[in-house]
Amino acid sequence: MALTPSLVKFVRGVWSTGTDNEKIDANARFLAVVTGLRHGHIKWEDGQPVDRRMVPVQDHPLPPARTDLGDLDETEWPIGKDGAPADPWQFTFELPLLDLENSAQRLYSTPSFGGRQAIGRLARTYALRKKKDPGKLPVVELACESYKHATYGVVQNPVLKIVDWLPDPDWSPPEPPPDASSDLNDEIPF
Repeated sequence: MALTPSLVKFVRGVWSTGTDNEKIDANARFLAVVTGLRHGHIKWEDGQPVDRRMVPVQDHPLPPARTDLGDLDETEWPIGKDGAPADPWQFTFELPLLDLENSAQRLYSTPSFGGRQAIGRLARTYALRKKKDPGKLPVVELACESYKHATYGVVQNPVLKIVDWLPDPDWSPPEPPPDASSDLNDEIPF
């Protein structure tokens, strides 16, 4: 039986986890399993996810197209908080996290622009590091940054602050190419 990871949320500058929204300590460290990063769409009804179309980023750099998911008639969409029709499908990133203090599995799932930016920065840094030092995953602290928005006031965004790198427990080096030297030692009769 597979364990279901606890969701990690970032709301108004506070990181929390679980159904009781337990606040995450500022010094907590997590192994960010970037190799398990997924993107796609989650369909919501009455505040609950009812369908998921997520794919691994490393296998599918492009998520499923929104037009392939159905529910395209905006007149049938629920009304959002702003009074306008709200698409029931939200584009989302999901990043598996491993709590280094207690080995608990977590999942940071975010449809927000700021959350997607934070995961994008982490993934780009990982990709660059992977080229010169493969087999390692970033260790992150969950932080926050803010800026003043002309309309919304102070806006807080999540930050996945890289503080270390640890070996990926699922990584193994690629097999070396076969030794071709024996194929090159043919005798030439002349």
